[in-house]
Amino acid sequence: MKTANFILSIFATLCSLGMIYGAIVTESPIKSVSVIIFSIISLVCVRLVAMTYKELKEY
Repeated sequence: MKTANFILSIFATLCSLGMIYGAIVTESPIKSVSVIIFSIISLVCVRLVAMTYKELKEY
């Protein structure tokens, strides 16, 4: 289960990085807001990967 959680957290991180890329290349009147929000989501996902990796190593 810990391995599956780690794989899903990596997948979520990759998806969030894709969302940042989409927010950066898409022209929008609220571009800066969307980049900030998706950056926060990406940072949380990277933290999730770090936490699940630590749990996986403890096993």
